[in-house]
Amino acid sequence: MKKTILSSLFLSLVAFNGQTAEQNNKCEFLWGVASAAYQVEGGWNIGGKGESNWDYFTHKGVTKHIIGKSDNGDIATNQISRDVYLKDIKLMEELGVNSYRFSINWARVLPDGQHINQEGLDYYKTLIADLHAAGIKPVITLHHWDMPLTLYKKGGWGNPESPEWFDLYAKLIFNNFAKDTPYFITFNEPEGYIFTLNPLVENLISDVPSPYEKALSVASRAQQALAMHHILLANALAVKRYHKNNYDGKIGIALNLSPCIDTETPGSVAEKNCNTVHNEWILDALYTGKYPASIEKIYKDGNKNFNPSEKEMAEISEGKPDFIGVNYYAPTLVKVDTTQPFSIGNRPNPDVPPSYNGPVAPNDLLSMLVSLDKKYNHPDFIITENGAGYGPDDEKTQNNIVEDKNRTHYLESHIAIIEKAHDAGVNLKGYLYWSLLDNFEWLWGYQNRFGLIKVDFTSPELKRTPKLSYYKYQQIIKSYKEKPICPKA
Repeated sequence: MKKTILSSLFLSLVAFNGQTAEQNNKCEFLWGVASAAYQVEGGWNIGGKGESNWDYFTHKGVTKHIIGKSDNGDIATNQISRDVYLKDIKLMEELGVNSYRFSINWARVLPDGQHINQEGLDYYKTLIADLHAAGIKPVITLHHWDMPLTLYKKGGWGNPESPEWFDLYAKLIFNNFAKDTPYFITFNEPEGYIFTLNPLVENLISDVPSPYEKALSVASRAQQALAMHHILLANALAVKRYHKNNYDGKIGIALNLSPCIDTETPGSVAEKNCNTVHNEWILDALYTGKYPASIEKIYKDGNKNFNPSEKEMAEISEGKPDFIGVNYYAPTLVKVDTTQPFSIGNRPNPDVPPSYNGPVAPNDLLSMLVSLDKKYNHPDFIITENGAGYGPDDEKTQNNIVEDKNRTHYLESHIAIIEKAHDAGVNLKGYLYWSLLDNFEWLWGYQNRFGLIKVDFTSPELKRTPKLSYYKYQQIIKSYKEKPICPKA
């Protein structure tokens, strides 16, 4: 999921205004919530699970560099416990969602990246069955930033063998779960993770001087370009494997997409470079078989090992996804600053109060979708993450409800663009809010909260309390069940 550093499925639509059930089946919309394994599961060393890269990072105390204390996902929200997650599923039922996006912990099913852990597979098999029993269909992310530590120590995504590692893993997951899972997501936010978060984490745990500056430098990005290239090759292998087996579903990729905007000098070099680096790098590769030429040259100049062949680029575009997952939180406000990498300087968030994740700008989401729709020839989109956090003042409990008025406004204003996107001809198929629960937010530990449901991490039972935003989302979903979202004739 995207934080400050970077950063459902089938709604049972009722007949409305004379529409037949057959007509409604043609315009099903996905309403859901999202999560990730390391952020919610816990159980880091039980059930045959192997150690992951994020177990390693957090046990090295990486969060203390950001929040001043060492947090980890050893317990998280304890969804490794069936007794616990069944209560969360009940809350999802009451919310009215028809889907739940979660990720597989790679190290839980392949502890060393090679050998199968049946107990780990059984955990997910039971979870999927429990979701179906509640009328909630699973949306499975294969890679949400965690991998077996044994593979990470072999070079992770920088290792040219990494696409084959991922293909072996994807094959295992498809063989076990594809028949019961209508939507898969190969990778979550690979651009933000590979180019920014992962090198920052490595710098922090290694006590590298100026860790932020080094992680954001052109030199660092040039080195990481090869790892990103391997991820796109891995994505292609997984997509092609999925389609070869003719599974009855869709497979996509979730990208941290944020329109870069220079409010004072529209079209500036900072705005153009930012959009190319952050938004177009992956999408151009997937949809055109080419990386943006200007940035590709910079990366090649900075890394002699980054030299993608025409064959590899063709393979990447052959693995074009069935849908683009859009993880959108806010626009990126920029200005020209020639002292910064790619001449991209940042403008501060003007909002009062400010969210963790940038200015509230739902119309920028709409304009971005319209632009991407036109540029990449009308792909299907699912908003796979969208959410906000504002700090303690927006998390106060009154009458057993968390009065998160700012988050509630954010949620309502962003959902309001869905019909506008349909009116504009965008193939928007769903909306998955981030996240159901307050959880472990990577470098920010448990400090930053994004959930519709409060988790009291000081209580032994990790007590859950629905927030005002939960009830607003419940109300919105109910209203759309009565008036389905259908594409315009």
